[in-house]
Amino acid sequence: MAVIGTTGAGKSTLINALLGRPLVLTKAIGKPATGAALEIFLDVPQAGKEKAIVTYRDGRAIGNLVKEFIERYQLDDSSLKGKLDDNFASNLSKLNPNSFNIQQQNEFIELRKILVNIIRQYANHNSKQLQTEFYLENANDTEYLMELIDEHSLLNDENSTNRLIGLIKTVSYHIQPDSNFDSSASLQLPGNVCLVDLPGLDGSPLHDIIISEGIKDADAVIFILRPPRILGRGDSYLLNRVRQYISFEGNTESGERIFLVLNARDSIMVDNAGRLDNLPKDMDDLMEMLVPSYGSHPLLAKRGGDTPYFLTSAWAAYAAQKRLKGSMEEIDTYEAIKVKLKVQGKDDREVLEASQIPRLVQELTKFIRERRIEGQINDGKQALDIIIDSLDKKFNKSSYSATGRSANLQEKIDKYLRERQSELKNIVLDFQFIQINCMGELRQRLETEAITICNIVDSELQKKTSPILERKLCFQTSRLVWRDNR
Repeated sequence: MAVIGTTGAGKSTLINALLGRPLVLTKAIGKPATGAALEIFLDVPQAGKEKAIVTYRDGRAIGNLVKEFIERYQLDDSSLKGKLDDNFASNLSKLNPNSFNIQQQNEFIELRKILVNIIRQYANHNSKQLQTEFYLENANDTEYLMELIDEHSLLNDENSTNRLIGLIKTVSYHIQPDSNFDSSASLQLPGNVCLVDLPGLDGSPLHDIIISEGIKDADAVIFILRPPRILGRGDSYLLNRVRQYISFEGNTESGERIFLVLNARDSIMVDNAGRLDNLPKDMDDLMEMLVPSYGSHPLLAKRGGDTPYFLTSAWAAYAAQKRLKGSMEEIDTYEAIKVKLKVQGKDDREVLEASQIPRLVQELTKFIRERRIEGQINDGKQALDIIIDSLDKKFNKSSYSATGRSANLQEKIDKYLRERQSELKNIVLDFQFIQINCMGELRQRLETEAITICNIVDSELQKKTSPILERKLCFQTSRLVWRDNR
């Protein structure tokens, strides 16, 4: 499950509330907390050791990023030869497209700068010497990990040769499920869930890369917003990116994968009436722009209770859990939040319920158990339909082209056969004419040969018959003599 939103919307606080512990780094509103994709697996048994595994981009992964950049802006990459080093980075920094508008120019320059920076980070470090495993019970490991994934730490200062943030592809936490207080059952996600905390949608082009890498395999997406920053028509660029990331072809069925969360419920409930009146319309507009008919879909219209979206207070949920564990420190702030949520005087479990985080977990769990496989099948079917349709169009185009080429080829074959037929006919006619002209001579030769044969036959017959006649005559004479003597 990927968690996305604009910077400062409360993604990290929401994840900490879902986990019931301060695992993910949080910062002041408006400042990005992390510059990497954080994957959280609840797969460590009670006796096991919790750890984080950092995966760094290798040369092949960076090369693919450069390739996508080249193709995106149709650049001439003839100068990009050899290994990924300072010379390669320098040549990359000199590339420019033929033309683009101001917005595209700013994006191009920023993305080029980031890729150059990533290549230089890669050239400055031996990937085999980079630390990849961090045990969370080790204070030194945890401190270094927080500095490593903080985009604005001293380690990742833009002028530092030790900067590593661009090389980090993912940070995978392997932790134990929280079961330290009796109401945890309402916040326990299924054990096969992986939560993915992604950078803000309104961040740098590096964040775009991280988001696109981290969200492509997500079965569900938690899209978190914080009033008054509700995306509108003026944010079409951001909305297009969101649609591209989370909605397969923008249809309502794919919209089931999207869980819209409007955070900071405590601040909304005490806001002025005008803003409260506009909020439902703003959210309706957002849903319609994001996925048409999202708010009217039978499975989604009441997903958040009375609305298709969840109106939550992640801070209140997290604070209530800390209170239940006996570790709450900000008592005054917590009591003020209870007033805003209209649960003053209520116990911590009621505060937790009022935060709406348990309902979010309930719906997420329901989706995982009932809809995830069906959704994957539908997405797979749609993907196959698109592939088959594309192949069908390609085949028809190729077939049409091949038919044209085949027709031309057949015409050439027919023409060649006609020419050969004409040549053979002429040869036969010439042969026939020659034979006819030679017929008299052949007849004479035949007659001569026939006479010769007849003469030979007569001569041979004469030679054969003469002795026979002589023996017959002699035999007859002998019989006459014998008769006379008798």
